This record gives sequence, C-alpha cells and structure tokens, in this order.
Amino acid sequence: MNNEFDVNATPQFDAMIGAVNQKHTEDEAAIRDERFIYFKTGNSYRVRLCWPIDPFNRRQSPWIFRVIHEDRGAGRTNTEITCPTSDYLMGRRGFRACKACECSGNFYNDSKTSKVSEELYNHFRRQYRYVAMVYVVSDSLTPKNNGKFMLMRVPKGVADYLNRRVFGWATKSGELPLPLDRVIGKSAFLTDNGYDLNIDVATEQTPSGTYNSYSAEFMPQPTSVPVTQADINRAALELKFDEDFYKTSTQEEIENFVKTAIMGLKMEYEINGVPTDFDPSKLDQGNVNAANPNVSSSAAVPPVMGGTDTPSAAAVSAPQSAPATSATVSSSSAVPPKGKTELDSVLEELGFKNK
Repeated sequence: MNNEFDVNATPQFDAMIGAVNQKHTEDEAAIRDERFIYFKTGNSYRVRLCWPIDPFNRRQSPWIFRVIHEDRGAGRTNTEITCPTSDYLMGRRGFRACKACECSGNFYNDSKTSKVSEELYNHFRRQYRYVAMVYVVSDSLTPKNNGKFMLMRVPKGVADYLNRRVFGWATKSGELPLPLDRVIGKSAFLTDNGYDLNIDVATEQTPSGTYNSYSAEFMPQPTSVPVTQADINRAALELKFDEDFYKTSTQEEIENFVKTAIMGLKMEYEINGVPTDFDPSKLDQGNVNAANPNVSSSAAVPPVMGGTDTPSAAAVSAPQSAPATSATVSSSSAVPPKGKTELDSVLEELGFKNK
C-alpha cells in the first residue's frame, strides 16, 4: 500500500479507481463466455433461430436442451452426468434408463417426512442446461452483438414455448398438442421470409427470492436475414456448438455417479447420524415405478427446480400465416436429393414441408 495515497487527491484517486475497474473488466472477461448472449432485466432481444447441421451426425434437433445431474460443493466430487431425459437424446423415454432419476425420485417422495431426503433431492435433482444457436437481429443490452451468430442459454419457460410453437408438443401435464394451424414449424428457422423470436426480460418477486422472468413470442410478420444455411453451418463450427455442448453419458458413467456421488453423500449423512428414508435396494427394481408404486408412468419425472430463472410459461403469440407441420421426429442420414439443401432434407424428415 502506498503510504502517501490521499483519497482527497483527485488525480491519484481517479487513477486508483481506473486500475480497479480495469482489473474488474479483465476478471469478468476471463470468466465470461463471449459466445453467449447475456440476458439482463429491462432488456429485449430479437433473434432468428438457427438449425445448424451437426457435422458429427448425432443431433437431430435444432438446439441442445440438456438435462444433468451434478454433484457440486466443498468436498464433493464436482462431477456431472447427462440425463437420458435430455430432449436431444431420448426425451422422457429415457427416464427409466437413468438410475440418478430413480434416486432423486425416491428422495423427492420421502422429502415430505425427511429433511435429509429433501436436501439430497435438492442436491441431485435434474438441472436444465439449454443452449441454442441464433442470429442476433437486435440486442438492446449489447448492440455490438447485432448481426452476429451467437449462442443463447434458453430459460425453461422459453424452451417450453419453443417446443410447443415449433413442434406443437404438449409441454405441461394435461396439455393437448398445439393445433397444426398454430404451429410455426419450419418458418422459425428460414433465413428468407422467416419469423424472428423476441425475448423480454423482467424481474419477478417470489417468496423464495427475486428472479429474472422471461416472455417470448414470435414476431407477427416474417422478415429476411442476410445469411445462408452455409453461413449457419460454418458459424456452428466456429462457435463449437456441437463440440462443446452435445454431451452424453454412458450407462456405466450414470451408475458410477450413483455409487460415488449419490450414495457417497448419503453415506456421509449416515456417518453423521442422520439416516435417510431412501432404500438403495430399490435401484435394482429396474424402473422408477417399481421403486415408487404410487407414481404413475405419466407423472414419473419429479418436479425440476430451476436455477435463477423462473419456469413460468412464455407468452404465446402466433403468426396468422404460420405453416402447418407434424411434431413427429425421426432420424435420417440420407443424402439430400439434387436441388435440396441439407436443412431441407432434415426438415422434411421432421415433417416440415412447404405448403
């Protein structure tokens, strides 16, 4: 410390503040991934969704909606696994293949009578890690992003809105599929005569704290953006969209996570004299319903508690001329016929055909 420093000496003080701010800026840049759009309350973001072709021929969806189980904290394993319920893998069909889901399901059911089970459920519950690639039309927070391809972390409510509006899926219990004349389908991704997605960020007060609240809607009129499918595919490689974010976990990795992370933390509680109500022998039953006879197959997945984003439904506003589409998804590695682009072939396999 400089013993001659005087806060009243304006030039000296300004120099010190400048040094502090510079250090703060450098630290932020070191931890911030510049590939991503950053959301902030009071701002609006207008983007065109992109459907880049996966160079590894694995991803059959436009985005990577990943669900994980993680073990974070002091003295923990600091590991994570990709849950097979992730949309880009097997969807809800993968639930019975995930032993970690079985564990968290048991912890959730027992949490009403066991504080320890509640803590274990909160620690190992499914977490959302949703990423999409977009072309930025307008970013009110960071205008320098305008006209760039970027990655976007997709809040749960916005993700549900996209799955419903683009594919027509029912995203909530008891909800019916969206009528075909309200499904936007292929037009969400077209660079010529497609629909922009607008996202507004506000603040929401809840009993548990203050959160960002997101509302999303497709713009009512189609527009064009000055990029091609080749540009999108090239940008996806540069942004390492699939390379960094398409992740899978083998059955062996999932089972090892259960043994080392989940059962390890359970054992710590038991050593400390706080036993759980969870019976690990239930894992040998092969599916969550055997472990929880009161849970039906349609409600097998326990509630997922979000992070800093509230999972409220996004606003719904349908373009009147949105094309009809099917929500059935199938995979294909066929070579596109002459005159068609790769994206056309993928979209047609998914039922997105021009009227």
